[in-house]
Amino acid sequence: MDATPETPEAEEPAVPIAIEAGSRDTELGEPFSTLRMADRAVEQGDYTAAIEFYASISAEYSSAARQATLDESRQHAVYEAHLGYLNALAHAGRLDELAALAETDNQARRRLDHQLYHEGRADDLQARAVKGDRSALYLLIHLLRARGEDDRARQAVQDLAPDNKHARKLAFGVPPGPWPPSDPPAWGDEA
Repeated sequence: MDATPETPEAEEPAVPIAIEAGSRDTELGEPFSTLRMADRAVEQGDYTAAIEFYASISAEYSSAARQATLDESRQHAVYEAHLGYLNALAHAGRLDELAALAETDNQARRRLDHQLYHEGRADDLQARAVKGDRSALYLLIHLLRARGEDDRARQAVQDLAPDNKHARKLAFGVPPGPWPPSDPPAWGDEA
């Protein structure tokens, strides 16, 4: 009897979010099925899995040539995956990664600014405003005014953007209101 060495079979990585067999989701092609799994991960609070799913869509469709061949619904799905990825990074507390993306990506910059606002991190918003980030400046003013630190908000405008009419109006004229909302506005609606 010949002894053949047993080779262990490669284990498939565990995927925390599964699509039920026979569900409508299994009929979805790429990138829609992966986008749905990412959305489910977010619903379940598993931001690490969501980040991986969203990132896999971005990796698959990142080249300009690949994107040029996509129909409009797939382009939209890839865009939604990008925004979902940014949101998942923020919810997971991976702000360093979000900040790195924010250097070249306006959606990442805005998402980072909103996360800093919601965490009450005025010093970080101010540091971003010093570098010329207008949305960080506006959110800084709102945060300071909401805290009752009107003098600090006015000083920030004087120091950072004395000629910015909108910033001056926020700091000197308009009482703090409900903006920004508790969650970031719909994508494309923010400053």
